Amino acid sequence: CPLILGDYSRPHPTHVGGGGIRTNRESSWCRVLLWSFWVNRFPGQSCVSKQHAVIPSQVFELDDGSSSYKDFSMTRNNRFSSAGQASKNIIQPPSAVLHFYNVPPCVSQDHLLRLCEEHDVPGFIKFKVFDAKPSSKTISGLLEFDSKTQAVEVLTVLNHYQIRIPNGSNPYTLKLCFSTSSHL
Repeated sequence: CPLILGDYSRPHPTHVGGGGIRTNRESSWCRVLLWSFWVNRFPGQSCVSKQHAVIPSQVFELDDGSSSYKDFSMTRNNRFSSAGQASKNIIQPPSAVLHFYNVPPCVSQDHLLRLCEEHDVPGFIKFKVFDAKPSSKTISGLLEFDSKTQAVEVLTVLNHYQIRIPNGSNPYTLKLCFSTSSHL
């Protein structure tokens, strides 16, 4: 579901049901999961968008002073700007298993569970770290959840979370995506 695999640092609930790039038959199921997530997490603040796209004339200022709209269509990071680029993307349908990467080696299973608790999202039931090279500065692995819905919620809330390490120069950006594995 490109809508949730992209880097949306400030998703707006009114845009969840509308726009987005629909590239596979899983996208409608993904929209239902996202809608369910927003309604349950932000009651009274969500509504179904009847628009197929966000129109720049409807731009307004958010509470923090930032704009409610930004056009990313011409950035070099747009994964769908050409058919050639889009064909290189691996569109993975939602699953109960998330692949995590770009995590500092000092982060443990307990630390990731605490992170879930702090952000009021479901905790995982199984955890696996992949073997890394001794010189590797990050680790990666898999997190299994009870359901696809829980995995979608965690991905939506924690994807691109900044992990700061004491005395570290830069934060690590936690990356999450759906795994091809159905279970661990």
